[in-house]
Amino acid sequence: MTARPTKARAATYKPVDVVNVYLWGKHIGAVALDPTWGYYVFEYTPAFVSLGLEPAPLQMPVRQGGTFMFTDLPEITFKRLPAMLADTLPDDFGNALIDRYMADKGLDKSKVTALDRLAYMGNRAMGALEYKPTRSPPRHKPSAIVLSELVSQARQAVEGTLVDDT
Repeated sequence: MTARPTKARAATYKPVDVVNVYLWGKHIGAVALDPTWGYYVFEYTPAFVSLGLEPAPLQMPVRQGGTFMFTDLPEITFKRLPAMLADTLPDDFGNALIDRYMADKGLDKSKVTALDRLAYMGNRAMGALEYKPTRSPPRHKPSAIVLSELVSQARQAVEGTLVDDT
């Protein structure tokens, strides 16, 4: 039987504030929550702008400069993120894996933000984008995940047959 984390551990959780975005290993910008609007805002780095590459030329043209926030995109699909970033979020199965992993750490999935999910994806996201949170590295060594157990639990969660034993 696996021991469950205590509520005290879950209380120390702090959501990610800023996530740096990389394309083919090159830092292209950062995304953060706009506290006034409640939507995520992306901005390219000046160094990336000078390269003239266009990862999302129709919606987020580099040559336009400035910040990008899309309040008109459906929240259920885009999670308040620019489309270029939302497209790299995991599907239902991947989200079920993340939700179960977070639950095993004592975290309520409603507290896990879209930025947390991007940071969790790191270099495993769909497409060429990679994500790194700006916070300092963890003070403890990461524990090994029993992937087969998480996959089984994720399947049960997607099917609606997962019984929570908390």
